[in-house]
Amino acid sequence: MRLTTTLLMIVVVLASLGTLPATADAVSLEASADAHVMQTGGSDNTNNFGAETALLIKWNGLNASNRKLYVRFDLTGVNKALLNGATFQMTSLWGSESSQAGQTGNLFAQVSALNDLDLGESWDESTITYNNAPANDPGVNDFDPLRTTDLGTIGPYFRSSTTVPGMVFSFSSQALLDAVQDDTNNILTLLMVQTPPNGFSSQWAARDHGTFEGPTLILTMVPEPQAIALVGTGLAGLLACARRKRK
Repeated sequence: MRLTTTLLMIVVVLASLGTLPATADAVSLEASADAHVMQTGGSDNTNNFGAETALLIKWNGLNASNRKLYVRFDLTGVNKALLNGATFQMTSLWGSESSQAGQTGNLFAQVSALNDLDLGESWDESTITYNNAPANDPGVNDFDPLRTTDLGTIGPYFRSSTTVPGMVFSFSSQALLDAVQDDTNNILTLLMVQTPPNGFSSQWAARDHGTFEGPTLILTMVPEPQAIALVGTGLAGLLACARRKRK
């Protein structure tokens, strides 16, 4: 009888493990929308660049062909309670042209998040412009601090022969992880500007580039606690049966 009970418990535990969903160590999310917006003080302020396959950031002073970048991720299906890390990565496009004017200094991309439930989270890739971009502070190389949260920087990267198309740059931070975990509507918008301002643009692959990977959010997970609890319960039961059998 005891042997039968022990074998039955083994079958139940193995069957349960077989029906558990696999838990990935990491989830890679592609951007659901991306676009840069451009300021010149003229018609470009109302132009849309959402169909471009290259994403640009640049700041050269007020009304001087400046560009800021918007990227949105759909977090539907992400179990935020299991997250323990978040990484944002971009793929560079600049190459041969990057030696122009002898520019070889360090550049960084400052990344911010549009605050959760901000009215601008519904921005449209096909209609966003410099004039209507959410949380855009048009007079400075930054965003509205009341509507955004600074997350960190990508870089340094270089406008020189050492940077070639296809190079991947990324960053991780607790602030980025917090932005994902604190989200309540499965919409995360990241915003980028280039620093220091120097008049040179950096170019990144858009989500529909075709050759290089677009903006990507990589989320790492802890193991499913339900699976651990089930295995532990099953093993404890087997151990108890074995002890009774020895008696």
